[in-house]
Amino acid sequence: MKPLFANGAALLAALTWGLGGVPQKTVLDHLDPVTVTGLTCLLGAIVIWPLARREWRAARGRDRPGLAQICAVALPFSAGVLLSQIGYGLTSVTNAGFFTNTAAVITPFAAWILYRSRPNVWIFPASALTGVGLLMMGGGVTAMAAGDLVCLGAAVAFSLWILNLGSHVGHFRNPRVITCGQLLVAGVGCTMLGLLLHGFPTKVQLLSALPELLVIGVLSKGLAFLLNSAAQQYVHPAAIAVLISTEAVFGSFLAMLLIGETLAPMQVVGALLVIAGVFVVAILHVEKNPTAAC
Repeated sequence: MKPLFANGAALLAALTWGLGGVPQKTVLDHLDPVTVTGLTCLLGAIVIWPLARREWRAARGRDRPGLAQICAVALPFSAGVLLSQIGYGLTSVTNAGFFTNTAAVITPFAAWILYRSRPNVWIFPASALTGVGLLMMGGGVTAMAAGDLVCLGAAVAFSLWILNLGSHVGHFRNPRVITCGQLLVAGVGCTMLGLLLHGFPTKVQLLSALPELLVIGVLSKGLAFLLNSAAQQYVHPAAIAVLISTEAVFGSFLAMLLIGETLAPMQVVGALLVIAGVFVVAILHVEKNPTAAC
């Protein structure tokens, strides 16, 4: 896959995540965030399962990811999706999307420190533009609430996930298998935790939440994470983090259209800065993922 197509796949994943922002907020009218995370991850795993099974069989005779590699990706992923879903219940769709995507700022420095993988020098101003834009979109530091802090915790988890995912998909070339594995681990773990904390949801709750569960599970969990995993075989994790941060822009404008959230002038400027950061990444022509050898 050429870098241009990989960048496009990451942006399409971000758009798909953005489409799931409003449902992630409204589904909490019917179910708790832990149960939502578990059920939607399981739905995503079911969608990807046939593709993952075919990829696993095709890789017979080659090096394939084992349980240790799947768990290395799945654990930070599970923490990220759970904290993000909790955050949607404590803050606005706009703030949840933008604070979660501060991973765009954290990831290049984490890659440098943990993997000794220095990204293209232009990643750093791109990350800075994106970070300032995200902060402005979230209303600034002084506007931060509990939900925003939870989403920042999700950003840290997602940064570690992006790095681990980039390393393993770059090495094994099994994006469908790894994506399905991380969704299964998160789905089973969060579903069990949800049952322990909240018990079985009622039939009425499940039926009421079904439209949102399908959108989040099939699109935001299944399709989007599969696209992202495929893109990370060819693009540096720091660049991926900036590209997928556009999720916050898409999600914010959809929240304006669908549930009446509003954007202040400062937030509009912030969105433009995020787009500028993505534009810088888009012209970098970053080649094969350097963490593949890690």
